Amino acid sequence: MTEDKWMCAPKIYTECWGAEEFNTKEEAIAAGRKAATEKGKLAENVFGYYCNPDVPINDFAVGRMSEPALYIPVDSLLEDIAENVYEQVGEAAETYLDDVTKDDKQKLEDIIRNWLVDNNYLPSCFLITDIEKVEVNTYDTQI
Repeated sequence: MTEDKWMCAPKIYTECWGAEEFNTKEEAIAAGRKAATEKGKLAENVFGYYCNPDVPINDFAVGRMSEPALYIPVDSLLEDIAENVYEQVGEAAETYLDDVTKDDKQKLEDIIRNWLVDNNYLPSCFLITDIEKVEVNTYDTQI
């Protein structure tokens, strides 16, 4: 997913955004206003849902798409591995993996992150930030 794409939604508190992507906020607003007045298939593409032609669209939302932060819990992973060994051999594994350095933990995180990238396992979902409500006023609908 490319950062700094914009998207429209039918309402500012929309839970799941999923529609056409725009390169700029201005493009998204222009498309949203046009879809609000024309409705039909255009509105489905822009807002991601069917718009009843008999119900006016007075406002909609625009928001910036961004990738979610990917936290890799290396400490938890190492702890799980150590606990598994401890369950098998008991106290002999009491200090197993206690001396893993910060540098080695970073290497492990990098390996996991690269594996996610190389195997196309990065999230395909996204966050919506910088959400703004856009009014569709009478003047806009007459243009």
